Amino acid sequence: MSASSSKEMEVDASVGADIDEALYSRQLYVLGKDSMSKLAAASVLIVGASGLGVEIAKNVILSGAKEVIIHDNSLVTHTDLSSNPFITEEMVGKNKAHACVSQLAELNHYVSVSARTGPLENEILAQQTVVVLTNTPASEQIPINKFCRENGVKFISTEARGVFGYIFVDFCDNFEVGDATDLEAAFGIIDSVTNEENGTVCVPEGKRHNLSDGDVVTFLNVEGMSELNGREFRVTVSDSGAFRIGDTREFGRYTGGGYFQQIKQPVNFHFKSLEDCLENPPVVYASGCAINPFAQHLAFRALHAYQSSHGFCLPNPVNLEGTEEMLGFGQTLKGEPLDEEEERAIRLLGRVACGNLSPMCAAIGGYAAQEVLKAATHKYSPLEQFLYLEAVDALPEDVLRPSVVFAETLQCPLVQVEGETSSPSRECNRYEGQQVVFGKELQDTICNLRYFLVGAGALGCEFLKMFAMMGVGCGPQGSVTVTDLDIIETSNLSRQFLFRMHHVKLFKSVVAAQAAREMNPAMKVTPMTDPVGKSTEGIFNEDFWDSLDGVTNALDNVDARRYVDEKCIEFKLPLLESGTSGTQCNSQVIMPHLTESYGSSADPPEASIPICTLKNFPYAIEHTIQWARDLFEGEFAVAGERLNSYIDKPDFLESLKDQPSILDSTVEGLHESLVSARPENFEDCLIWARHLFQKLYYNVPAQMLHTFPVDHVTKEGQPFWGGNKRPPTPLRFDPGDSQHLQFIVAAANLRAFVFQLPGSVDLEAIRDFVSQVPVEEFSPSQGVKIAATDEEEKNARQDVDLNRIHNLAKELPAPNSLPPSFRANVAVFEKDDDTNFHMSFITAASNLRARSYRIPEADQSQTKRIAGKIIPAMITTTALITGIVGLEMYKVIQKKGLDSYKNSFINSSFNYVTMSTPLAPPSGKYNETSWNLWDTLDVDEGAELTLEKFLQVIKDKYGVDVQMLSFGQALVYTFFMSRKVLEERLKMTMSQLVESATKKPVPDCKYLRFDTVANDLSGESVEVPSIRYRRRW
Repeated sequence: MSASSSKEMEVDASVGADIDEALYSRQLYVLGKDSMSKLAAASVLIVGASGLGVEIAKNVILSGAKEVIIHDNSLVTHTDLSSNPFITEEMVGKNKAHACVSQLAELNHYVSVSARTGPLENEILAQQTVVVLTNTPASEQIPINKFCRENGVKFISTEARGVFGYIFVDFCDNFEVGDATDLEAAFGIIDSVTNEENGTVCVPEGKRHNLSDGDVVTFLNVEGMSELNGREFRVTVSDSGAFRIGDTREFGRYTGGGYFQQIKQPVNFHFKSLEDCLENPPVVYASGCAINPFAQHLAFRALHAYQSSHGFCLPNPVNLEGTEEMLGFGQTLKGEPLDEEEERAIRLLGRVACGNLSPMCAAIGGYAAQEVLKAATHKYSPLEQFLYLEAVDALPEDVLRPSVVFAETLQCPLVQVEGETSSPSRECNRYEGQQVVFGKELQDTICNLRYFLVGAGALGCEFLKMFAMMGVGCGPQGSVTVTDLDIIETSNLSRQFLFRMHHVKLFKSVVAAQAAREMNPAMKVTPMTDPVGKSTEGIFNEDFWDSLDGVTNALDNVDARRYVDEKCIEFKLPLLESGTSGTQCNSQVIMPHLTESYGSSADPPEASIPICTLKNFPYAIEHTIQWARDLFEGEFAVAGERLNSYIDKPDFLESLKDQPSILDSTVEGLHESLVSARPENFEDCLIWARHLFQKLYYNVPAQMLHTFPVDHVTKEGQPFWGGNKRPPTPLRFDPGDSQHLQFIVAAANLRAFVFQLPGSVDLEAIRDFVSQVPVEEFSPSQGVKIAATDEEEKNARQDVDLNRIHNLAKELPAPNSLPPSFRANVAVFEKDDDTNFHMSFITAASNLRARSYRIPEADQSQTKRIAGKIIPAMITTTALITGIVGLEMYKVIQKKGLDSYKNSFINSSFNYVTMSTPLAPPSGKYNETSWNLWDTLDVDEGAELTLEKFLQVIKDKYGVDVQMLSFGQALVYTFFMSRKVLEERLKMTMSQLVESATKKPVPDCKYLRFDTVANDLSGESVEVPSIRYRRRW
């Protein structure tokens, strides 16, 4: 490596001293502030600006490194257009690094991005935190790796060659990781601790501590045995509900309360140099791959040997002479004859090595970028040390017969191969990097695909980029429709790479579609801003679904996924499904008639918090946050809605008379808003907030302790307080306590918002004012019932004082007596606006309740994640899984067999990679006919049928006798209907029947779908598919 001068182009960027929490909010939930700060100080050199190199660069820049340098001496060719989204055809012939650096710099103004050409200088290498080599000859990798090890620089080498790719990691001899996995540290409530030689800690019955032998824990808020608090103990697990912590005989007696908290321990990783790893490679197994990683390793070594002897050229995929030569290199390297799998790996790699596929670049680039983040932050387990990925099942059947695959297409691919220059005179096209792998026929099919992309967020942006590179929707018959009703927010910009700051508040789908068209002007992409669901079936109608070749989901909620899944089943469409959460990601391939659907297997529903726990006996911060979230909704959203309803609807209260518990809370709330505490100015809002504090945090807990004293016992003679039930402590208001004041400020300003009054954030003035607000001294009420179980809470709701409701209602001013302009604002919860007091209120309200119950408090960031149900997200994970999905898409387009497809689950925090064949759909049988969820009993007689004729057609055509027939939730026919009703319905057309049974107009559609209970002709009950009836009108 020469120390001579190099050519460099700098792009200025202001490096932020602090972490921009608005920008990186979703990533902060994965990495944490300390790790983000380390990343913001990291310098990363990426060698190679091909599709793989820019994928890594894009991900690292969006993630927030301090500096990223792109080094490349080569020129842009047409093959780069199939995988590099930052270059255009006009850039062909220019230096790759310089061509894309300005666009990369736009991704994140906190990151300094520069392009460098010329020899790689030791001085530059030594200044880096991480050096990443992409598609670099092995003869160059080894000396650079050696230099990096000697100078403490983390080293990553990676290649993407056609449907093969690998990552190699070397973070030097001793690399300490502070947090080896993304698993949350165990945390839980304590039920008891024994005083003995090996003291036992038990958690409440039905709870699990989730600890393992050797874990380290500390304790907090333990009463009696206070010696535990703040000390660390290494545990031995007894069972799922108990663990031992050593000698506790000298400690005080445990009397109650307390929590244990796992303290994650650092883990040391030891790496070998690249040269030392070549013969006996340490590999991470990706289960389910078609070719084992050791065979892939040997194939890449054979490829490197070929390149070394041919001026770093790649084998020519047309005549396969280079592949035969690679086989010889492989056998020499192994020192014995190749086995069948090794020979297959070498032949296939030699055949496709000059391919340049966007999905493989995304998959390898996403994972490699995550390794860069691990190197910079020392968070999560690095790869040890090779990871190989392949997608040979995506290759055409005749892949090793180039004369077939390349018929009427390439004379020679536009890559630097033996006997060919990198700039042949023949006409080129932008898809040659892909076409050289799959051939022109499949490329034409890809270009003419009609695809529906549901969602234009993080996944959607990556998919649109990949579609543009692949050519999806770019042919004469092709099209892509993308829909997303969301607008762009600042928090999107760190992982939704098609958006910039000036796009904030614009529709995601519109901006993303325009960006995709700029990447590939031939792409015919139509943006829409409508949700996909029942409400938009007039927009996404039968003709729309019928026109599609496939669907890709890029959604973040289960209900929408299920709906799209149902539509794909109905219209027999392939569906590509994926999702991410932090460092975890998964994908699912859904193919008509071959696989089960998304809805065939479902995750268990999220466990809800028991009402009684939420209302009276919280013991975890999640309980207090949900309580605070509900409080926000009730005081600042529902209060405004019911006030407006009272003004607008004369019969509003009358309409609630059959719902006494709702009527009770509604009248009480209206009375407070219009009579007892109607605010005229901000000072009134402060008074209300101070009284609310007194009620929630002093009076209610004091009443609880009056009803259930700390020594209260149940009728069975057991202590009432214990296990999950912890007694609260009434909080006396202290204007000098920041949490107390935060509650007052947020509550008063939100109250002012609801009543359209000006607010204030003058803390000194607010503190002085609320200090003087008189508050009535608490006096316990007698005979107050506090529900101790959910059953008691349910019964309490039915016990309503109707006289009290009536008297309060009489005091309400008539709606027409209120000023004409009197209206209430409704606070619609928005978690990402730090100026609207929403999260400020919820955080303070939750923490004050937590403090009362001696639950560890949470900061606003943690509170926002839980209250807003935020899914932690990273661009690295998103890029990885979209690449995996893209590789599956090649198989879908070719309509491969079931065994070719792979569902995936990956957790890159501890390098768990698994691929599995999708399950076949569950099947049934009637008469001698087998069927599965993709099948229907189709009825199309060319005319509208009466029910009587419809039943006869089913019997004649399918040999089953319909006993019951339903349309959605409506029962339209059953054999035991009364004779009169049956006679009427048998004469109705099927459309009339649906309208009569549902009491709604018939949907504007070609087909009606019915579910049925049927018997075979022998009278035995049989399961049959749903019936799809073709309407004629």
